[in-house]
Amino acid sequence: MLSYLTGSYGLIYVLLEAAVLLASLLTVGGLVFRTRVASPLAPLLGRAGRLVAEANRRRLMIAALVAACAGGLKLQLQIDMVNQVLLPGAPSADTALFAQAGLTLVVACLVTALVAYLGQDAKHPSLASGLIVIITAATALASHGVGRVTDQELLTLLTGLHFLGAAIWIGALPFYAVALDGVGDGVGIRRYAERFTPLALFGGGAMLLGAAGLAYHYIDSPWALYGTGYGQLALVKGVLFLGLIVVGIANALELRRLRVDPNAPMARVQRSIEIEALLGLVLVVTAASMSALPPSVDLPSNRLTVAAIADHFAPRVRDITRLDQFGLPLPGLIEEGGGHGRPVFGISYPAEMPGGLASVTLAQDLGAWSTFNHRIAGLIVLLMAFLACLELTDRAPIGHHWPLLLPVLAAFLFVNSHPEAWPLGEGSFVASILDAGVVRDRLAVLLLAVLAAFEWGVRTGRITGRLAARVFPIALIGAAALMLVQAYPLVNVPARLLHELAHLPMILLAIAAGVCQWLELGLPPRSARVPALVWRGCYLLIGLLLVVYRAVELS
Repeated sequence: MLSYLTGSYGLIYVLLEAAVLLASLLTVGGLVFRTRVASPLAPLLGRAGRLVAEANRRRLMIAALVAACAGGLKLQLQIDMVNQVLLPGAPSADTALFAQAGLTLVVACLVTALVAYLGQDAKHPSLASGLIVIITAATALASHGVGRVTDQELLTLLTGLHFLGAAIWIGALPFYAVALDGVGDGVGIRRYAERFTPLALFGGGAMLLGAAGLAYHYIDSPWALYGTGYGQLALVKGVLFLGLIVVGIANALELRRLRVDPNAPMARVQRSIEIEALLGLVLVVTAASMSALPPSVDLPSNRLTVAAIADHFAPRVRDITRLDQFGLPLPGLIEEGGGHGRPVFGISYPAEMPGGLASVTLAQDLGAWSTFNHRIAGLIVLLMAFLACLELTDRAPIGHHWPLLLPVLAAFLFVNSHPEAWPLGEGSFVASILDAGVVRDRLAVLLLAVLAAFEWGVRTGRITGRLAARVFPIALIGAAALMLVQAYPLVNVPARLLHELAHLPMILLAIAAGVCQWLELGLPPRSARVPALVWRGCYLLIGLLLVVYRAVELS
């Protein structure tokens, strides 16, 4: 049924895995929060408590339905792909353990949605606990651990522990944020915090314990952390987890202040809880990307080395001062595989060049074009960061217009990101819009232009509203999270790994910038100054990294 998606299987699978994982975490987290926090407090907090419980009931129902729908699509895609490669006479993938686990997850989430719709989850905690166990077990049985030759039971248990801990902490955070926003006073916040904080600590501990056990079995050495795709994503996940811990500690300190002074401002607490939830979202996307890759221990050969990393990132003044060290070629038609006697970037590469010289020269020219694009983009981002810093001084009105440089960046990327396609290449307009990769990237830059225009309206006062100001930060965080859904190879390809490694710092800086822009919203001017300075600094660093960027030759 989904065989026409075969060429895009990797990307579609990771996106569905992220949706299933996130919705499942929210489902389990919602069940925990409803039964252990919201429902017991509802009678004590009066009308506000009942409204919070009702709002979280609706959110739980939606999360369970999304988990069921995404889980069904993911399961169908898996079965379809596995059946295509099975030998004649082999049992259908429908009977495999992963299929049974996936079906169990879908059914359990549908039951959860029905129970939440009827409001029975809070009235029957044992029923909620049973659903939590089933969803956790189904998730663990569809993981890497089940497919291992040894230690299957231990790895499956560690996966379940990791998932359950993440659900209790990260999955419950959005429900906690709704509760804090709903009660609206220090007394109510203190009561919610007193019940949720021990749960969050338990969840964080379980999550850390499970992650440590899985890392011990799946990552065989420190060198695998940068030498394999799985290891690189594990590093990103570790950085995000540290960020979650820092934000969690800050939240605990703010809540302690509220216990002393119930009338203290609550904006910082609410923003911090929201940021904790956003970082958790990005962490879930990273975990979904890791699930699509083989563990590092299974790829012991051909890893990216320290020498290769040092050689690529070593400063080269001559290279930095020239936008294109090879001589920027004019774009032309790119033939798949390179050469074959056809023009590529307007340059002919004879098909009979000895020693693969045609493909080497093509790789150099492709690298030159990528380097040129990154550096021009870096100059635009640096100018944008400069104008944003002027905005902070309140003495240069032009600073408020920094978002208008993003449509300029979008236009540049729209034209230059695919030089083989229309309008630079020999490919027609129709052929370009039929290419999935071209369409995806150009829709992304068009969305960037629209969001930039929206942010410009917010900055200049043309668009008002609390929700309007949050559109750009959440879009920035979401875009950075999607960049973590990289097309890592299933085997070690050092050039590809080096290419992805070069982009990870910029992705993390973009996440930090979006988080700080979100934190800035709703805070008093004095408190908002620090996050305002940080996100502008992140833009500056991203621009500098782009300007000194040197493409990896993906021959």
